[in-house]
Amino acid sequence: MVAGSRRTAPGKLPTVRRVGMLLTVTTPPPVERTSAHRVRQSTLAVAWALAACKGDGDGKAAPRVEAVHTAPGTAAGADTKAADATAKPAAPLVQAQAAAPGKAKAAQHLGFDLALDSTLWSLQGTVATAPWGSSGEGDLAAVRDDDLGTAWRCQHGGATPCVLGLSFEQPVSLRAVRLWAAAGPKWHTYRAHPRPKTVRVHTDAGAYEVRFDDGAAHRYVILPASVKTQTVAVEIVDVFAGSKGKSGSKDASTLWISELEAFGDDGPMRPPLQLDPARTVVSFETEAWKTEGTHHTIRLAFLEQVGDGGALRRLMRATAMHGEADDRFWVVERRFGDDCTAHQGGYFMLDRQTRVMFPLGDKADVPATVTLREDGLGAMFVREQAPEHTVALVYENDALVRHSPRTKKGESVEQFAARLGFTGAPVRRGGWRPGEAAGSCSTGVSQEALVQQVATALDLSGLRAADASVCTIDEGHRAVIGTDGAACGARWYAAVVGPGNEIVAQTLAAEGDSDGAAFLVVPGAGVIVEGTRGGGATSDLWRLDATGITMLVKGGALAVREPKACRPCQPATPVAVDTDGATSEDGGDAGKADAGNADGGKTDGGSAADPPADPGADAGADDPLKALPSVDDEPG
Repeated sequence: MVAGSRRTAPGKLPTVRRVGMLLTVTTPPPVERTSAHRVRQSTLAVAWALAACKGDGDGKAAPRVEAVHTAPGTAAGADTKAADATAKPAAPLVQAQAAAPGKAKAAQHLGFDLALDSTLWSLQGTVATAPWGSSGEGDLAAVRDDDLGTAWRCQHGGATPCVLGLSFEQPVSLRAVRLWAAAGPKWHTYRAHPRPKTVRVHTDAGAYEVRFDDGAAHRYVILPASVKTQTVAVEIVDVFAGSKGKSGSKDASTLWISELEAFGDDGPMRPPLQLDPARTVVSFETEAWKTEGTHHTIRLAFLEQVGDGGALRRLMRATAMHGEADDRFWVVERRFGDDCTAHQGGYFMLDRQTRVMFPLGDKADVPATVTLREDGLGAMFVREQAPEHTVALVYENDALVRHSPRTKKGESVEQFAARLGFTGAPVRRGGWRPGEAAGSCSTGVSQEALVQQVATALDLSGLRAADASVCTIDEGHRAVIGTDGAACGARWYAAVVGPGNEIVAQTLAAEGDSDGAAFLVVPGAGVIVEGTRGGGATSDLWRLDATGITMLVKGGALAVREPKACRPCQPATPVAVDTDGATSEDGGDAGKADAGNADGGKTDGGSAADPPADPGADAGADDPLKALPSVDDEPG
């Protein structure tokens, strides 16, 4: 996403101000609403007031269990809130003695009812273990630090069950619980540890029991109706067994719980989610796609935020993200299948304020052309080959609303965009290409002598300055990113140049092994370069800063590209594999770059380096994607 003028969202949420010891809440100007809307606005005002008073901690980074995938630099997630804190002792988690009325369901998301989802928000509470459960290992703050790379751990099958929950200062209205309980960051770590199969959710209204599918994904327990409760506890009843392998027998019984979230429609709200889509990248360990015949299925692909110094914070399963840091809504893209004609996947809108994920829920191709509202309150999705699938989600009248063109009136896509206030250019997906100018980066044509200096150092002839970009890192250092300009299989290179025009570090893709590059400037971290490998079948992320060049992520991209077979320029070169089963690190001439710090290296157990495809984690088999009605073509 290209940074632009700041978007504002006037009148959409109550404004909370503190004057001395007095807290005031200013609500938007009154508009005609139903009683349900009035209740929603009043409840949100109270929730925001409570959140402003209490916060989710002191604003410092939560203690880490272990920085399992953090690059050298500051601690991962250093800009996130600490774990929830309360002014009085938290109520102990209650063990329900009877089943609750009704039946809960396990799901991949909260559901396609956007109006219902719009009434929910993440509830603020204190993380706790149960007096009747295991105390576990590690800091409980790890499940509320918005980082899937940290976790609270517990030995399943011991004398007491693994139980984790939230205690609220006052009874809340609870509708759903979300859990991430898959170890990481590598595939073999995930497979070595057990994952929840059956969980029992204890509330003041009784217990609900559901069964999950296996997979590395967020799992929801959705209650049949909201219930009043002062605590909620998630008990792991049964698990999908972990594999012992080289990781040791203890791993096979150690559960990892990285996130616990509770959603409701009454009670204190957690502070907004703190992240910046413009700083996000994707990691996928080896290759993004698994190919079987003519079909390609996404592997485990994770969205990571790049912090100052190159620290990584693992956010969620995704293949791209769009938005600006202070937008109300961000767009999350999830691709999961491609046969070069049909491109399967889905979009979600993530509400920064409430932390609710809203599914777009259509059957059209992904990726689409995405345009964001300038006020941060909506997104439009256009498929140029299928304009009939154009759709937009816009926040209005306290709810996210689905819109589609008024086809019966002959409304064009352009008229549809103008009607809903989409006036900006579509977002850019996957960074910039060498030769483009953006932000602090200029095209190499303006600094041709510098480009030729780098070409001489790399012993390359015939490089064109038009195929390079030069980015300012700090007052004295610059990054040069370029290719040899080949239409097919472009060979990429990168270099860091110091204040005296000395070359600090350089790297060059192996001949015949790449297919172009992309780059992104991340303030405080430098320039992130996506360098292809394996003839374009995969890529790595490199970080260029004043000290040199280091590998940030081995097996990663700025956004997941389409499979190599779907962009046939030259036959894909197989990725070299060590006898250990790990991908080879001999992907290019690193020069002075410190490739020894590469994230990846050898896998941590098992015989296969490539994680298999895991479509079920993203496809949402329990809620198949389907066309949904909009408000625009209703009768009358």
